[in-house]
Amino acid sequence: MKYQGISYALAFFTIMIACHKDEVSTTTTNSSPPPPPPPPPVVNLDICSSSSRRAIGAQLVPVGKLSQARSGMAVVAVGNKILFAGAWETNNTHSSSRVDIYDVTSNSWSSAELSEARSHMAAVAAGNKAFFAGGMRSDMYATVDVYDAATNTWTVDSLSAPRYAIAAAAVGNKVFFAGGINSKGVSSTVVDIYDLSTRAWSVMQLSADRYNMSAIMLDNKIYFAGGSKLLYGWEDEESNSVDIYDQASNTWSRAALKRPMGSITGVAAANKIYWACGCNVEINDVQSRQSEEALLYRGSSWMSPLGQQAVIKDNKIIFFRHNTEPANEFDIYDIATKEWLIGQVPIGVLGTSIISVGNTVYLAGGKINGSLTDQVWKLEF
Repeated sequence: MKYQGISYALAFFTIMIACHKDEVSTTTTNSSPPPPPPPPPVVNLDICSSSSRRAIGAQLVPVGKLSQARSGMAVVAVGNKILFAGAWETNNTHSSSRVDIYDVTSNSWSSAELSEARSHMAAVAAGNKAFFAGGMRSDMYATVDVYDAATNTWTVDSLSAPRYAIAAAAVGNKVFFAGGINSKGVSSTVVDIYDLSTRAWSVMQLSADRYNMSAIMLDNKIYFAGGSKLLYGWEDEESNSVDIYDQASNTWSRAALKRPMGSITGVAAANKIYWACGCNVEINDVQSRQSEEALLYRGSSWMSPLGQQAVIKDNKIIFFRHNTEPANEFDIYDIATKEWLIGQVPIGVLGTSIISVGNTVYLAGGKINGSLTDQVWKLEF
């Protein structure tokens, strides 16, 4: 389905830098889809916290190469494999159908192709399957490419409607694809739900339309938090809404973040969820329903459809920055000691995709000094 109407590019990326509402320029066309959007801007953000923080050295250890240099891949792990799919930008185009598959057990690589070249896909694993849903290129897609790690085969399914910048998570036998930006150029309330046992689809609605949410599963509940509301490219409003799905009761409830968080990332550890956006971190204890706030050393924004997310290694949360300078520094939070640290790597990489598998953090692709790379590393410290 062709994307008719307002160009989303500036609307999508302008807000991603500091999690503050900005004015957005738009262009309307009635004859053809908009051109591929520009890459997200790289800016310097002021230091968020004035507290003294210990810096620790980190290393990027090469473990292999992608078959195609690119940036902004969707990434997910299923079984013993990590899949780096699609792309925001490649050497030849602004999207890709390539899927590079890394087997962490055999330390070997293989590749496959998505049914449609695209970026900004939702990526989620459930059972032995990996799902890559929605996305955009010059068109917008309802396509869901499904990889079965047990049989090493691919199938294709579909969402109820095309959209991109969707949040995805799984609990029990159900996989959820929530929100996003639809073919009218506005944010969506739609939640497509796939039942692994019956292979049937159903549709629910979020309490508020938004895109680029964080979707975290904890204690058999999924928390769809934050994100932004987009109206025809003219107005973008960050959200503090949290929609909660409870698998045990098959019910939905609502909560709220302490502050709106647009380009949000989240990660769960023990009984807490850590959400971050801009300079701010909200630490929510889901059992006591109490939350506290903290500050990153430097702020950033995260877009999970481009492989950007908080990850955990050695009981430490890594808030790796993807579009802010200095590119070789990132925030670390030690869960046990509650100490904030500054990680420093010798090479600055922007737009890289990140994932933690088996207590090992992998980074893939991105840009080094403005040039796309095909390198894949382990982040060690």
